[in-house]
Amino acid sequence: MMRTSRKIMAGFLVTLTLTAALAFYADFASRRSLEEAIGQESLILAQETMKRIDLAIHDKIMYVWNYAEQAWILTFIAKSNQSFAALDSAEDFMNRMEREWIAAPPDTPSPLMGELQDNELSRRLRQHLINFFVANYGYSSFPNLFVTNRYGAVIAATGRTSHYRQDKESWWQTARQQGISLEDIAYHAPSDSYGIAVALRLDDSDGNFLGVVRAIVNVGPIVKTAEIATGRYQSARIRLLTRDGKIIYRTRPYRFLQDFSYTDLLSRLQGEKGFFIGNEQNVQRFYSYARSTGKDHYPGFGWILLVSTDADEVLASAEVLRTRITVVSILLIMAGMVFALVLSRTINRSLAALTAGAARIGKGEFDFRMELAGNDEFGQLAGTFNSMVSNLQEVTASRDDLNAEIAERNKAEKALRESENRFRATFEQAAVGIALVSPRGDWLRVNRKLCDIVGYPEDKLLQLTFQDITHADDLDTDLEFHRQMLAGEISTYSLEKRYIRLDGAPVWANLTVSLVRDEDGAPAYFVTVIEDIEERKNTEQERDRLSMELARKNHELEQIIYVTSHDLRSPLVNVQGFSKELSTDVKRLLSLWQNRNIPEEIRQQAEPLLNEDIPESLQFIEKGVAKMDSLLSGLLRLSRLGRASPTLEECDMNLLLDDIVATMDFQLKQAGTEIRVDALPTCLGDRDQLNQLFSNLLDNAMKYLDPGRPGRIRISGVQDNDRSVYCVADNGVGIAREHQDKIFEIFHRLNPTGSEGEGLGLAIVNRILDHLDGKIWVESEEGKGSKFYVSLPGGTGGNRA
Repeated sequence: MMRTSRKIMAGFLVTLTLTAALAFYADFASRRSLEEAIGQESLILAQETMKRIDLAIHDKIMYVWNYAEQAWILTFIAKSNQSFAALDSAEDFMNRMEREWIAAPPDTPSPLMGELQDNELSRRLRQHLINFFVANYGYSSFPNLFVTNRYGAVIAATGRTSHYRQDKESWWQTARQQGISLEDIAYHAPSDSYGIAVALRLDDSDGNFLGVVRAIVNVGPIVKTAEIATGRYQSARIRLLTRDGKIIYRTRPYRFLQDFSYTDLLSRLQGEKGFFIGNEQNVQRFYSYARSTGKDHYPGFGWILLVSTDADEVLASAEVLRTRITVVSILLIMAGMVFALVLSRTINRSLAALTAGAARIGKGEFDFRMELAGNDEFGQLAGTFNSMVSNLQEVTASRDDLNAEIAERNKAEKALRESENRFRATFEQAAVGIALVSPRGDWLRVNRKLCDIVGYPEDKLLQLTFQDITHADDLDTDLEFHRQMLAGEISTYSLEKRYIRLDGAPVWANLTVSLVRDEDGAPAYFVTVIEDIEERKNTEQERDRLSMELARKNHELEQIIYVTSHDLRSPLVNVQGFSKELSTDVKRLLSLWQNRNIPEEIRQQAEPLLNEDIPESLQFIEKGVAKMDSLLSGLLRLSRLGRASPTLEECDMNLLLDDIVATMDFQLKQAGTEIRVDALPTCLGDRDQLNQLFSNLLDNAMKYLDPGRPGRIRISGVQDNDRSVYCVADNGVGIAREHQDKIFEIFHRLNPTGSEGEGLGLAIVNRILDHLDGKIWVESEEGKGSKFYVSLPGGTGGNRA
């Protein structure tokens, strides 16, 4: 029995020993696995958080760079460089300004400071890079920004700077030589803030150095991103350190840039990342860290993100499991070795699953989930792991969202570049000259067509002002319009003017100008469209020359008509006189013939000649002479109109028409024609020529009355704005449509055999109206009568009764 007992005891002791050993082994293995898994989780969080910080700093740097490379900013800097280049000594000027700058009291900016902080560039920097973030995000991303030209002089600033002259600063030299200068986080007195100083080189389109933009990046909102790394542990502590161990951010109260390099922990932060267990204030903690590696243009400052967690909190579930294993081991010692081994294997399997799961998570398999059934410690631990994976997924999702935002921003930038390219193509390929001109008159931008018009290469034209190439005779007019537009009196103007080409030849152009103002309403630049009208001007000059030639020919023709009609009248008077004398002689011959004894045969032959043939022939001669005399009189009147200059005065048309009607009273009564004259407006004209004009119109109306009905003539008039319009209406035979366009031509008659006249009356009317700035037109319907309308410059008296 003793041997059996001993065996039992031995077996018991062996079982107890094995059970205890298995229990301690399971506890050790699970603790190590859990520590490794937690370390991997914490390390991944630290790395992802550090990358987010690097990305945020990189985005801020690129935001400033992209904004500063806009064409209008580069043009602003280039103009500053040009003004400095024009100085006798830029060095002396900058030294003098530097002394005034430094001497200015801290609370009282010098005049130059005030000017540089309130020019167009500084206002836009303040609006788009400071106020924008304050309005949309509640904080300022850039406490201070300023821009220097290639000489190192400050030309725009959102706040006060320590110096006016920056070219001797090391950061300025670095930015000029390497394109970018970055300074680790530090206190910046001018803006009273902590931040990263970034300086960026700015070049023109040909790669020539223009200047430098310097910005202080506020890292406060950025480094608070580190709070993500606290995860789910209440005891988690975050420290963001500089390369040399100064505190940038800490979850517990701290002093900015407090020195942390004296601690033993800093010596253990070797390499880019890592995980270890250490003691801090006699408390065991898990530590993980990751260093900044930068992104693209931002190389990183070697910052260290240190995450620590209380080991007791992290391993709390493991400690519970350890206690239970011990209790269960003691209670189950009597159950035997088999139960202990089975339990040990069960525990090992669970721990192996946790270890394998942690390893898969460490490889980035964030979709993996622990599948351990039960509500025991292993199930809780699996739930803890699953929660950890969910947190990692959220961090990854945030990173994906950030990447999507970056992609969307890149897409917007691409669209902006495409829009700028379209504008540039339209500007350059326009069929007319287009230019952007500063309020002072400088050519800011010109297209190829404008260079062709004025004959200047683009680079030479951009060195001039529009005043430099404007013809002296047109400059005062252009400058007056320029002044009115700047004063807001007009919004646009057009002007035909001459430019002086590079070869000295003048060129005519049609200029159309509008003014673009900035958001504050101040003049920004003029948009000028310049059309080459040299060919049109040449055409107009040729037209004027031909008009003068035509006037000269007309004058010569009038002289010929006058001389011809005047010289023809002398022989015509002789013919008329001799024909009348011959008629008298025929009558006397008949009287003598009747008193003589003449043979009957001779009498029968001679009497028809004396009584019929010769008198009839003399009548034809007299009528032809009268008609010829009338025609020559008309031609003389027509030629006199061409030579006589009208004497313009305000005429009372009521009195004038009363005189004309009174003169024609016998003719009207003889024709049985009724005439009515309404109240007529005054007009501006020559009284004698107006008398002749309306006399001809009335005479023309009486000639073409319808003999089948009583004649009716009415004269009326109205005031039409600055014109007086008169109407002479009759109920005569009317004018066929095909004749209405020809009746004002010389010698044109509607019925050459049925009415008297030479066809000169309406031609004379038309010529008179040419001299009086008047017009005439007719409205007529055959068989119903005609209306002749006369339009003349109006007088000041209106209608008079």
